[in-house]
Amino acid sequence: MTIITDWHAIQCYTSEYMKKPIIVFDLDGVLFDSIGLLKQFNAAQFVEIPEKELLELFTGNIHETIKHSPLPKKIIAEDERQRLVDEYVERKLLVLMYPKIKELVEQLTTVYTLAINTYARPERSLPLLEREKIIKHFDYLGTYNPDGIAQTKIEKFKAIAKKYNIEMQDMLFITDSLGDVREVATLAVPTIAVTWGMHDRSFFEREAHPHLVAIVDTVEELKKRLLY
Repeated sequence: MTIITDWHAIQCYTSEYMKKPIIVFDLDGVLFDSIGLLKQFNAAQFVEIPEKELLELFTGNIHETIKHSPLPKKIIAEDERQRLVDEYVERKLLVLMYPKIKELVEQLTTVYTLAINTYARPERSLPLLEREKIIKHFDYLGTYNPDGIAQTKIEKFKAIAKKYNIEMQDMLFITDSLGDVREVATLAVPTIAVTWGMHDRSFFEREAHPHLVAIVDTVEELKKRLLY
């Protein structure tokens, strides 16, 4: 099994005493087929929101784009809001992994150090990894904690760099949303966008991003980018 180094900063280390390259996965829309549910949950906060506008919410930081959206939002009582959250979490924990992605993770862990960087909260993400018995393959689990210090993906990338004593360019990020691509642009983390999640190819081709090293349409294509 050979590493393909087609992003400029990831190096192939041959000594077991040297750091392995780091691949950082988003969770929803990359590993787990939860995008339909995620759309429904966020759409429920608005009086009415067209599919096109819903997709636009994810072209930035979702928490901020919802907060500042000019579209009319529903007034939801606290008990009803909690019911919606509980229902969402219950359904979220039933979503499946995308076909072939589990096998890819298991193969990658023999060559790379793997990490998670997600806006999903721990209770909405870690049980999925545990259920699929792949949590052991991820050396760093960066989830969303609204009361913690690492709330944004940028802060979690900085935490990963500090943990492994590496530069931002020594990681590869795999995501499914233009919002993530834009967010990590300031760090210049090499990024691969997948099109089986939130956004299709047209979103990622809207604008030039030097750190976006590839757009892939299938898990097999992603595998060929990373291993052969």
